[in-house]
Amino acid sequence: MGDGQMPQENQAEDDDARRVSAFQARCAAVRQQTADEMARLAARRSSLQAQLGITTETMARWRVEHERMLQQATKPT
Repeated sequence: MGDGQMPQENQAEDDDARRVSAFQARCAAVRQQTADEMARLAARRSSLQAQLGITTETMARWRVEHERMLQQATKPT
């Protein structure tokens, strides 16, 4: 019976290896799609900022102003 189980065990291990390999390939593809989309969005954001004339300094100033507004909004009354 032990000899009869070896091919089935090997087949199961091969099936598992194929499933793991397929899963890893899908994960790699999704990671790449995500990286591509993030790069596209970053380029789009830069393009929009340039079109609107928004500089890095403007963004930094807005960020500070926004943080100040949030702090003021969360202060106990």
